[in-house]
Amino acid sequence: MIAGRSGTRRRSRLYRWLMAGQVPGADDVAQLRRAMEALEAQRDTLGDQVVDVALGPLRERLDALSARTAGEQRRLVTVVFADLVDFTTLSGSLDAEDVRGIVAAYFGRWQSAITRHGGVVEKFIGDAVMAVFGLYASEEDDAQRAVRAALEMRASLRDLTAAAGLPQGVRLHMRVGIDTGDVVVSTLGERAGHEFVAVGQTVNRASRIQAAAPVDGVLISAGTHRHVRGLFSFEERPGLVLKGIEDPVDAYLVRNERPARFHIESDGSADTPTVGRERELAMLRETLDDVVEERAWRLVTIVGDAGVGKSRLAFELDRWLSERPEPAWWFRGRATRSDLHRPNALLRTVLFARIGVTETDPPATVEQAIGTAFATPFGSRAAAAARTVSTWLGLRDPEPGTDPRGLRQQATTLLAELMARISEVAPVVVLLEDVHWADDESLDWLESADEQLRSARVYVVATARPALFDRRPLWGEGRAHHVRLDLAPLGRRASRTLLDELTHHAGTLPDVVVDTVLGAADGNPFYLEELAAWLHETGVVVRRDAEWRVDLSRWEPLVVPATLRGVLQARIDALGPLDRDVAQRAAVVGRVFWDTAVAAVAGEDPADVGTVLDRLRAVGIVQERATSSFDGTREFLFAHSLLRDVAYDGVLRSRRTVDHRQAAAWLADLTERTGRGDEYAAVVADHLERGADEGAAGWYLRAARRAGSVWALQDAENLLAGALRTAPADPALRFDAHAERLLVRERRGDVDGQHADLEAMAASAADLPADEARQLRLALARSVWAFERSSYDDASAHAAQAADLARHLGADAELAAAQLAFAKARQWAFDLDGARAALTDALRTARAHGLTDVEAEALRYRSMTEVAEDDYAAALASVEAAYALNSQRGDEEAQAVTLHQSSNVLYHLGRYSEALSALIQALPLFRRTGYRYREAVTLTNAAAIALFTGQLADAGRWVTESLEIIRRLDDQEALATALGVHGQVEALLGRTASAHELFTEALTIAKEVGDHQLEVDLAALLALLMVEAGVPESAREWAGVALASMSDAHTAKDRAEALLRVHYVYRELGEVSRASALARDLAAVVADVPDDVRARASYELELAAAQIALGRSSDHVELLSRLDLEALRGCVRPEAVLATALDAGDGAALPDVAELALALLDDRTSAIGDPDLAREYLATSGREALRQRASRARAERS
Repeated sequence: MIAGRSGTRRRSRLYRWLMAGQVPGADDVAQLRRAMEALEAQRDTLGDQVVDVALGPLRERLDALSARTAGEQRRLVTVVFADLVDFTTLSGSLDAEDVRGIVAAYFGRWQSAITRHGGVVEKFIGDAVMAVFGLYASEEDDAQRAVRAALEMRASLRDLTAAAGLPQGVRLHMRVGIDTGDVVVSTLGERAGHEFVAVGQTVNRASRIQAAAPVDGVLISAGTHRHVRGLFSFEERPGLVLKGIEDPVDAYLVRNERPARFHIESDGSADTPTVGRERELAMLRETLDDVVEERAWRLVTIVGDAGVGKSRLAFELDRWLSERPEPAWWFRGRATRSDLHRPNALLRTVLFARIGVTETDPPATVEQAIGTAFATPFGSRAAAAARTVSTWLGLRDPEPGTDPRGLRQQATTLLAELMARISEVAPVVVLLEDVHWADDESLDWLESADEQLRSARVYVVATARPALFDRRPLWGEGRAHHVRLDLAPLGRRASRTLLDELTHHAGTLPDVVVDTVLGAADGNPFYLEELAAWLHETGVVVRRDAEWRVDLSRWEPLVVPATLRGVLQARIDALGPLDRDVAQRAAVVGRVFWDTAVAAVAGEDPADVGTVLDRLRAVGIVQERATSSFDGTREFLFAHSLLRDVAYDGVLRSRRTVDHRQAAAWLADLTERTGRGDEYAAVVADHLERGADEGAAGWYLRAARRAGSVWALQDAENLLAGALRTAPADPALRFDAHAERLLVRERRGDVDGQHADLEAMAASAADLPADEARQLRLALARSVWAFERSSYDDASAHAAQAADLARHLGADAELAAAQLAFAKARQWAFDLDGARAALTDALRTARAHGLTDVEAEALRYRSMTEVAEDDYAAALASVEAAYALNSQRGDEEAQAVTLHQSSNVLYHLGRYSEALSALIQALPLFRRTGYRYREAVTLTNAAAIALFTGQLADAGRWVTESLEIIRRLDDQEALATALGVHGQVEALLGRTASAHELFTEALTIAKEVGDHQLEVDLAALLALLMVEAGVPESAREWAGVALASMSDAHTAKDRAEALLRVHYVYRELGEVSRASALARDLAAVVADVPDDVRARASYELELAAAQIALGRSSDHVELLSRLDLEALRGCVRPEAVLATALDAGDGAALPDVAELALALLDDRTSAIGDPDLAREYLATSGREALRQRASRARAERS
């Protein structure tokens, strides 16, 4: 222990020493330049020889360092050109050795003056000097110092003349030209001494200005003048025409330097502009205008690969919106990879950011903030609304019996309603980032909020990678409020512009740099930004104070990788060892991380880690958020997820394992202490799995139950896969995971998956023979499975076994569930007595123990039993009681299921429009929750009712959609029903072959599953179809099949419709005696139809017509008295009834019958909802004949 403490202390000291940047031996160009300038300042004291000897090695060192840190680049520099006047003529009269001495002294004085003022002598040519200020590193006073050096040199010429021993009256004179501008600076490495050259128009212009200067004059360009005005006295020389310069040049002759005075500093920094996205930004702005003007919400999904510019585009929109004078409500949220399986994570961040709370705030504080947010918009409903949302967020315990699906639906609806209400005051803008990582619940909310937001001024802008469409292939498709905005990579021209902006301080980059960068970036703006940052950090582009330069010597040994991963890895590798270590530890925690978490993983002091994180933030590796999710911590995130991924990949697997366990321990401890363990269970589980810790399975299971409780089905299934993937050889744990996943898959309609989980549960239970609680769960699961497969006897047996186990264990809730399961199986097996007895038991148990969910479902099933017994009044009362209970519980899905049964009762009562309305009301909720089976059955029943109301277009569309779902679910009974409905649609349109195929397939399935009622219906439909198609033998055969099973029809209404179809068949076949016998049977059945069933009037009408058609009655007055449009709509064959009425009617009544016939045909065709289908409907022979006959009767009356 003592050694460990000592070692830690030593490491901590080294840690702080390294973090302070105290690295000895660092080569610093600026320090060398300052040392050389100091030596030059001592020349008068020390003498030329001493100074020159001392400067020699310093110049060599400076050149060597500069060769490593500089390179070809475009820079803003000040160039000085000087030349001796008429020196060639003078040198002709002097000895060569004297000429060499004079030139050497002249060059030496220039060298001293230039060096002393911080410039670099670029070259000596003959008797000319070229110097550059700002060659190695620019300073803001480069131009000023260049002019000073020139004035100093001019003043020293008198002394130089005297020292040179020139003849009497002969003096040295010079001209100086100075220009400031861009040059290309190159390192010529092949030259000894690593000399530099500056090339460009600025160099040429300085040379030409020097030639135009007066003798002993210092002439500067307008470019230089802009940097030094006010510091010197000038004489303007405008409009100079210079050789090789196309346009005239304004120049200034420097007289002298003015006394020093205050100089205002300037800052030329500017944000990098957005490049190449003008069209997209304009579209986003215009969409907001549409939202405001049309009062219609919009969801724009900006889609593109990582780094293509989605966030930058959203940022530009955000900045533009913030500059608008009009007020707006702001909601912002970002999804992270760790949020993927945290239900409602994105919605939480959006809401919490709006109300100003953090994840670690006490629940009471959060709930109070929610109440405040809802207070004004909701008025008297605010408290209830806030309570619902708080319960949904887990801030308070739900009331007993609260259904999680209903709770979730209410809460998310309230959130949408909140936005809609406040949008009345000002537009609501919701900016969401990285929704491809959003949890499924939040994505569901975005897709289903249209009902509340349709007329609201709400503008949602979400960014996503294409991976979103892997999860949601139909995201936004077919929705009027949704716009998909795809961002393509930038073209080469725009990419080059952006690169120039990102590196504009360095001037024009060398072609090798440009080509490599643009090729690696491939039009991706983020890649370009990262590559530019990499250029800076690796020293290819080096910043010194306010200026940059390029050092190709650093570029050449490095090759930019072909992918961004290589570039980002180079960025990470460019960090110091300590910084890289902290970045990697942070990457283990996640893209979003906290200083104390990293410290826990690294085993270091949080203060030390915080210092490193500040340094990482300074170089753009990470960003710090203004507020943290956890009190007492600082929250950071990697500047981009790819940076985090690369940093993470650099961690050795052996170290990752340990680090993930440390991260899991830190997060588990913190969230458990704050009561948020369930919310972060998925994140803890992920860390534990990556840490190869068997505890991951339990956390995954915990997270999955949390997800299932808020109906986040996909999240729950993903988490359960994790639980099973990491579960040790513990049969109890594996049983629980499979049992949980079975429920999820049942809700999602994954039949094969359910079967696999059920088998796995059985295998685990076999290893747990004494675990009666799990044996009970297995029996219930088997009962449900058999029930869904229409194996009702097996379902009953498993339910009975479960009930026995529940009684033995004293498990009241499980007993009620088992009794209900038994009742449901007996109901569908047409054992009404058994169903009624079991329902009575289930209701008694449920009421005794306050199990309102079971009570409501038992009441719904009792309603079904009462329908089968033709007791529609009782059935309606039972289903209304079930709906009331579900409403009290706040279970919206259970309410929708109850509406489904209400529709069934209303349908049997002949109240078709009400029945259809109930189904339409239930359908959206099933779609939102992903309950595919319920959705399919609702669509089928809606299509069946639409048949009776004549809405053939809707019926065809709904049943087609239903069949697509059912075939995937593999529910045979539901498939047979849907096929039968589809066949009826086709038959009404005269599509005999298609209808025959559908009816035949449906009948085969009905026989396999033992649905005798459906067998009767389908056989009767086939018989009628065949007789109308002119296939008498087949019609007779199917009529016989229907009659043989007629006793299996459930209700008097069902028997009446089947008998009517078969009766028509025998009439068409001319078998009068058989038809007459069926008419008598029909009369008895119709008499059993309750009076409150509207269809009874239709049956009585058809029965009266049948009696006349068979010659058993001539009371056409009774028939005509029963004729009305409402009764005809409910007839099985209204055309036959009208034809009989036309045959039997007298002259006075005939025109009225004709008008009624035409009215019925008009009514039916207008209800169809599609002109083409209407024409098909009318084209069938019976309807066409009726129309012609009625038209003639109308014409005769006219």
